[in-house]
Amino acid sequence: MNSILSSGNTALNSRHIQGVSSTTLYEAAVNGIVYYITQVMYTGPTGFQFSLRTGNCLPVLDKAAQCMHPGVLRLTLPYLCKVVNDDRAESMLPEDWNAVLSILMTTADCQLVGFCDGDVSEGAPKLAHLYDLALQSVVGFFSRGDSPAPAELVKLLFKLRDILPDKVAQSMLRFIEVSGSLRPGGVSWTTQLEELMHLYYFDRSRSIELRRHMARLCASIYSEAAEMSMADFGTMPIVVSALEQLHLETDDVVVTSVLEILSMLLKRANDSTMFRDTLEYAAMAAAEPEYYHEIKLSPLSKAQLRSTGDISPTHSRPYWQDFPPLPPAELTEKCSPRKDEREFASHFRITRTVRCLLRVLEWRLTTTDSSSAERYAQHGADSVELANLLLAFLESWNAFPSVQRDILSLFLRLHADSDLKIYVMDPGQDTVMDQRVSLHESARLRLAPPKGDDSCSTDAASDKSPSNTLAKEALFPIKRYVNALKVLFVTNADIETYYVLCRGLSIQLGNPYLFAVCGLEIRALLLFLVGDLKSDTVKYGQTSGARSSAADKDTLSACTYGLLLCTMHYKSLMTRHHQDQLIDAFNDGLTVTWGAQATPKICLHALTVGMLELPSATGRRLPHILQQLAKIYSKDELSLHLVEFVSALSRETSIHVFIRPQDYRMIFAVAANYIRLHNEQRRRKVAIAPNAASDVPRPDTSDPPTNELVKELARNHYVLILAYQVIDFYYLSLSPKVRAEIVNSVIAGLLMSNYDRSCLDELNEVCLDMIVLNLNQPIGKENADDQADKHVPMDLGPVVERSWLHHNGIVTIRAQTGGPMAQITVRSPSWTTSRGVNLPAELAKKHAERAESFVGSPPVSPVAESPTSSLGPSSRSLTRGRSMGHGRRAIMSTAQGPGGAYPEPDMLPLDSIAKLLRAELAPQHGLASGKQLPLRFGQAPCLAQEVVTAYQGLQHIDPPTLLPVRSEVIARAIRNFDTTSPTDAYKICVIYVGPGQTTEREILLNQQGSPAYWDFLRGLGKIERLSGMKGFSAGLDTSGQDSDGRYTIRWKNLISQLTFHVGTLIPAQEGKQEQFIRKKAYMANDYVQIVFNESGRDYEFDTIPSQCNYVQIIVTPVDGRISSTEEHAQGVPYEYVSDDAGFVQLYKVQTQVNPDIPFAGPAMEPKILTLKALPAFVRSIGIHAAILSQVYTCYNIADPTVGQFVSPWRSRLWSIKRIRLSAQREASVRSPTAAAPYDASVFGDIPEDPAQLTTASQALGFLLRDLDLFYSQR
Repeated sequence: MNSILSSGNTALNSRHIQGVSSTTLYEAAVNGIVYYITQVMYTGPTGFQFSLRTGNCLPVLDKAAQCMHPGVLRLTLPYLCKVVNDDRAESMLPEDWNAVLSILMTTADCQLVGFCDGDVSEGAPKLAHLYDLALQSVVGFFSRGDSPAPAELVKLLFKLRDILPDKVAQSMLRFIEVSGSLRPGGVSWTTQLEELMHLYYFDRSRSIELRRHMARLCASIYSEAAEMSMADFGTMPIVVSALEQLHLETDDVVVTSVLEILSMLLKRANDSTMFRDTLEYAAMAAAEPEYYHEIKLSPLSKAQLRSTGDISPTHSRPYWQDFPPLPPAELTEKCSPRKDEREFASHFRITRTVRCLLRVLEWRLTTTDSSSAERYAQHGADSVELANLLLAFLESWNAFPSVQRDILSLFLRLHADSDLKIYVMDPGQDTVMDQRVSLHESARLRLAPPKGDDSCSTDAASDKSPSNTLAKEALFPIKRYVNALKVLFVTNADIETYYVLCRGLSIQLGNPYLFAVCGLEIRALLLFLVGDLKSDTVKYGQTSGARSSAADKDTLSACTYGLLLCTMHYKSLMTRHHQDQLIDAFNDGLTVTWGAQATPKICLHALTVGMLELPSATGRRLPHILQQLAKIYSKDELSLHLVEFVSALSRETSIHVFIRPQDYRMIFAVAANYIRLHNEQRRRKVAIAPNAASDVPRPDTSDPPTNELVKELARNHYVLILAYQVIDFYYLSLSPKVRAEIVNSVIAGLLMSNYDRSCLDELNEVCLDMIVLNLNQPIGKENADDQADKHVPMDLGPVVERSWLHHNGIVTIRAQTGGPMAQITVRSPSWTTSRGVNLPAELAKKHAERAESFVGSPPVSPVAESPTSSLGPSSRSLTRGRSMGHGRRAIMSTAQGPGGAYPEPDMLPLDSIAKLLRAELAPQHGLASGKQLPLRFGQAPCLAQEVVTAYQGLQHIDPPTLLPVRSEVIARAIRNFDTTSPTDAYKICVIYVGPGQTTEREILLNQQGSPAYWDFLRGLGKIERLSGMKGFSAGLDTSGQDSDGRYTIRWKNLISQLTFHVGTLIPAQEGKQEQFIRKKAYMANDYVQIVFNESGRDYEFDTIPSQCNYVQIIVTPVDGRISSTEEHAQGVPYEYVSDDAGFVQLYKVQTQVNPDIPFAGPAMEPKILTLKALPAFVRSIGIHAAILSQVYTCYNIADPTVGQFVSPWRSRLWSIKRIRLSAQREASVRSPTAAAPYDASVFGDIPEDPAQLTTASQALGFLLRDLDLFYSQR
């Protein structure tokens, strides 16, 4: 066998066979050799090695093919196909493949493939097909890159490019792609690429796989050309043709590849004309064929593209105020994105084209490439044209919703810095800290010319120089953008798009620099949202009919109201009427619900912000707001948010002038309702602790409480505490006249909330005691000051002291033994008051008044202006809707003298008030009969009781009881009582985080802050000197040593006080570890932290690790300021002010909460506020968080029967009850022969006439004797 191949090879080399001389015989010999090799050898024994066949036969066949005889080639091609497609072809060497390639090149030279197909016998495979298979295998081998591709293969492929079938052509393109044989900059690379594109791409008869491959190859080559900065590739005819036909393409891969070329052109185009032409191709590709004229000519004509981006008066669309109408009814269905009307291919092309344009625009807004000032301006002008095109798609009512969402995903991330430069925020980022210099030097677009640049002025506009023209054009079309947003609010029918719009715009509105030059347009948008919020078109788009589910409606409604909330800091753009409309919109939203309560919750939070940002508007609408609250207070899901709103309202006393007496009744009704709901839940779900003194519901102790149960109990009890605080504060803030008008309503509500018990619980008891105790007391700052300091003894010298227990009050008189002055102190659970009086003169005066009064005169009403009126019309029952009374009644009709009976059919028995004070009044007794409590004021039964009383002027109550004089137990109990302040005390730490700070040590070592931080601190409360400070100090050193600094911040009102641990006011220096540890103890052990974060980064919850920290209130400056003047509200255009004059900083407030805490305040979602409203908002959240944390801590203990939240009032009530028990025990063992309480040895001679009293001690003895006589007569 080898000898035959060797002889044949020798003969072929010499072209001579021994004994044969003619050419015909030579060709016959060659055919014989080829026949033997291709037919006999390949079909020989199976043991014949494949490598032998290929290694020995292929060189012989290659030389045989050189004769270019058709017969030889017909025999060779089938053999080659068998060899290269054999399973063992992987073992072939590169030399073998080169031999195959040589045979194929020889075959191509003799043009056998093109004409020999008809010469074969029927049933035989066509030679062209065999050739294609062999060529495909060769290309596949060299495409793997295992060996260098010979140059002959490239020549062969280009030679056969016209006749190659699709599969072979694909292999050819893969080979070109891998081998890099067609690189930019090579010889005739553009010509070769054009030829391939015309053959394999523009010829639509080719398979889609081939066209895809050609498009990908073209994109790859042009990408490399772009990286090599070949600026002329965009003018190539094939590129222009591909872009022109893009709108006809339906294949996703082809569209994607061509869009890559388009993207590169738009990014690298140095010529404005080329950029605009390319943009036109993109507009064609991104529009439906039947709607293209709308995008191309209206509103994006070529003249429009070359404008500044603002809407001209000649524009086909109306101006902002003349809003375009909705599409015709017959086209509404046509515009809906249904698959049977818009094919998937078209949708894909449009979506990918728009996304490509968005990527280009984002690249142009962030790139730093600028070779010259003129190029810089041209770059910006091109970006404006691109932005205009995208805005045209956005405002087109026939655009796909997914396309609109894609466009919004970029445009809603646009922000502006203080220099009015446009920049793009990172996805997921919602705030950038404001800097007073440009944040983004790479920004290419502006909203207004730089300060001092007159290039856009009238004079500059007349200058036709390129630089001025380009500078004028490089202004972002912000006005058109706002108009497009307004279009979406009206025409959008897609729920998801509406949601994206509301969420993104809510963040973007926190950057007012972006809208600094379009105040009129922003005002139009805001007023449109406010004025038409009740319209289904605005709230829910065109899907508001039966197709929208209740959940969709609730989500979209909440989004709309959430967006409106973010517009509140644009108040300077609104007139008074429009501000009232905005508050009315939130008020109406309180009752908008479809099963869920998302919308009312957002509206409650918005009104919380509104009372601070728009206090006048909120105050004017406050009566209507309270009426809405009465409609929703039965919703358990809203209980926490509603009671927090009412609680926050109580601290904004400046708007209380708008509240009427009937509105106060509504507030008390809301609070009493939550007390009733809590008591019902207590009765149904939990067991009362064994301790009889405890009214706090605890879980059943048979099983340990779960975290969810603890959270539920803490949340419910937190609502209960806030409800009582609402009643306490509002009642104490009222004048005696208003108190008298509503007192019956308040008492009825509290009693009704306790109807399931035979006696009052302690929370009700202390609240009712406060109501009765303060009914006739004047309102003034004396009630708001530190109540804990009222018991401080006056310096009277030698004194005689006596104390009486009067229901839940203790009256103490300290009388001078050698002078007329005395100190009268009244202690009760809710307050402590003390006054110094000339006691003899006081008794003489009261005695004279009693003598002059008519014996049968009726008791006087606490309302001086209307002495014969009742305490006011009673409210309706809070739970059963039953009237408690009718109109205004006279409370005395058959007066029978002091202490006499005044029978009236609508009154309870006269001892009911005494039972109420003793917590013995059965709640249902009076309510079931529709009667009122006999609250009467007038002269006391005896002169002594005019002075010795905790309830000044209140009749039909038990007289005071004298406490044992020399009882150390009682004296110590009273002293302990005085150490408990009646006001609720809270502590909150304030942390300043400076620029770039992230670690605990950096933060705690701060001793200074920014000016805005100090302004914020001053708004939180009053700066007080620690040395000698009275009242609650939160553990800070008040001894004068200043170990915790010299000053702190403190705030207080009628019922609570708040002391701040301010980090920058507490000393901590590097190297002084003791100071650092002491400061960290204050910061880390507070339940609530306020973090003023100017670091430019997110503040992590565990930055200062602590097990006690539950709630963090993060305050972050946002990138923008808003006008603080009112001139814009009067219609003055809202123009850009380049300096800080007239602008105020905006801040984002958001809470971070320990997941174990059931906290859900108004800042769980970020809120944007001005610095003026910021401190009060943060302080209110902090107070609520501190209360909840205290309640939660009491529940979250190992033994659930021990821990309970005890307010200061309840603690003081317990002390008074313990004093009563001690007094009763000592009275039971007192000797019956004990001296009279008015012993002459102590008080001296006591005259009968009070006018003859000279010393305070005598007057005190007179009081003791008068009370003793009164007791004996009873």
